[in-house]
Amino acid sequence: MSIKKYLIPFLVLFSISLLLIMTHYKARENDSRLYTSEVVELMERPMVEWIAPKWNPETNCYQYDKTVPYIQDHPMGNLIPGLLLSAIGIPAYASLYIVNVFYKIAIILLMYNIARRYYSDEKASFILIAGQIIVGSIGYQLRSNHEQLLLLGVVFMFYSLLAVEKKYLQAFGIAASFTILILTKGVFAVLGGFVLFADLLVTKRTWKDRFFLYGTGLLALLPIAAIYEFWYYKVTGISFIAPYWKIQIAARTLQETEMSLGIKLLQKFKNLYHYSSRALVSSLPWSLFALGLPLFSKKTRTQFKFDPLSKMLLIYVLGQICFFSLSNRLAARYVYQSFIILGFLFAFQAYDFLPRLQNLHKRYFHPHKINCAFLTLLGLTLISLITHFIQYPDQVWP
Repeated sequence: MSIKKYLIPFLVLFSISLLLIMTHYKARENDSRLYTSEVVELMERPMVEWIAPKWNPETNCYQYDKTVPYIQDHPMGNLIPGLLLSAIGIPAYASLYIVNVFYKIAIILLMYNIARRYYSDEKASFILIAGQIIVGSIGYQLRSNHEQLLLLGVVFMFYSLLAVEKKYLQAFGIAASFTILILTKGVFAVLGGFVLFADLLVTKRTWKDRFFLYGTGLLALLPIAAIYEFWYYKVTGISFIAPYWKIQIAARTLQETEMSLGIKLLQKFKNLYHYSSRALVSSLPWSLFALGLPLFSKKTRTQFKFDPLSKMLLIYVLGQICFFSLSNRLAARYVYQSFIILGFLFAFQAYDFLPRLQNLHKRYFHPHKINCAFLTLLGLTLISLITHFIQYPDQVWP
């Protein structure tokens, strides 16, 4: 293999990492600051204790039971990559930001390899650039929270089901995806269920294969949860699963209210409207092209069609949005993954509606698709850094 082929991707990732380290970049968003502080705190403790980050009141972290010194409202799986990077010498304050950059490019590359199974290489490679130019994705360009890792888990499950041919590798990929999801956000392992539901409705498999693939993935959740609980108890002397369920499910999501049935239903429809409208905005500009052009052009209206991949992506989006609309809690970050996946779906549709964009892509970008993907990542990262430091000049250079 030619070294030149990977020179630009390597230089881009190296440059972004160096910039994040040298500038001591720190996002203003609360979750990013919280997770970064947890990595810094855990690096001062033995590796065996990484399972139990301690609650720090200075981070304004929500703590259900302030008599317990450990964080119990989420697992610590999203910290593991940052901790491992810090263990080999990357500064702890920058490690999570760096791994999130890697997540973003990994998601795009996986999506490209999925799309190649359904579209021409020219159309599939369009996602390498268009998939990064999505409002929701740009808003999360430089953060250290868990949304990108959850999205990676979801896209990797799609990849395992649609782009891998050997069944035992498919099963391994599904199990790995569920592992990522449960260790990152616990109950958000349900996102994998939406992927499997989409696969059930769209793909043609024997029931024997479905039982094997789905069963292997779901069964992987049990030993992972058991090992996590055992390790956490050995370090802290208390359970993790019991208080986690009390905090995240019983106290927040399933908490009963005194509202009438009519008001409750109205609240659910309000949640659904909120998430749906946010999804359309967050998937701009491709939602505008994919939905707007067919309204004004009979030609594009006849071109609008759903292939198997588009059907699976849409079913996933509808599943996640409808499911979280039922909760008493409302936050756009709960359905962030559906925003980006909807952006992917609209980008593929928009590509068919814009012949000039097709010609431009085929002529200039497709021949250098991988380099263009990484250069797009670099450009968006630089824009994000510059705008951040313009807005917060006190943070420019330590």
